Amino acid sequence: MLGEVNSKSRRFETAALREQIAPPDIIQSGNPMKLKSSSKIFKVVDANPAGDPPVALGDGVYHCYEQQIDGSEWLDVGGTPKNINKETTPVSVEVLNLHEADVAADYARALAPGDLLIASKWTDDTGVSRWCGVPAFAPVRNAKVTEAAPAATFIHANLYNYEGAEITTGLGSQLHIYCNICGGNNLNNASPLLANGDSIMVININGKWHCTTLFDSAQDCN
Repeated sequence: MLGEVNSKSRRFETAALREQIAPPDIIQSGNPMKLKSSSKIFKVVDANPAGDPPVALGDGVYHCYEQQIDGSEWLDVGGTPKNINKETTPVSVEVLNLHEADVAADYARALAPGDLLIASKWTDDTGVSRWCGVPAFAPVRNAKVTEAAPAATFIHANLYNYEGAEITTGLGSQLHIYCNICGGNNLNNASPLLANGDSIMVININGKWHCTTLFDSAQDCN
């Protein structure tokens, strides 16, 4: 009798210990243990796709396609993307970039087509389930200047996507890039003097694009 009690006690202690070391997001189904994750990877398609009428989305919300990892490319070393659309005919999913959840009314979108978001489902205050996430890439981007340095403190530029191609239309193109010029003045009177086609590094801060280069006021730039 005592042995049976001790045996039950040991089984109870083992079960309790298992509960302590196995967090809720781990499913113990066979061996080895498998991780359960509700996060998914999404690729930005657009923020205002064609339609009748076009469907414009709210601040920081993007039309995306769910992605999956292409196992056939796992060992590739030639630069082929490892993520592909999950569906043969992709279904558009609305995803909120949490970095753009609280922006100014005149903000510029921080993401471009091809960017990836890691997102999971959240329930809003009305009970609607929403996909919300954060970008999978660093915020500093490469951009191509599309005009000569103007008599202004901002310049227009197109982002390069993560495959190195210039984005010439739609989301990610013709962005206002604000520049910090020591001593005041305009870009056409500053050093370095930007020319059409130059590459610059940019970052989106609080909904505005900024050049990471620090310019100096120089009256003899022209």
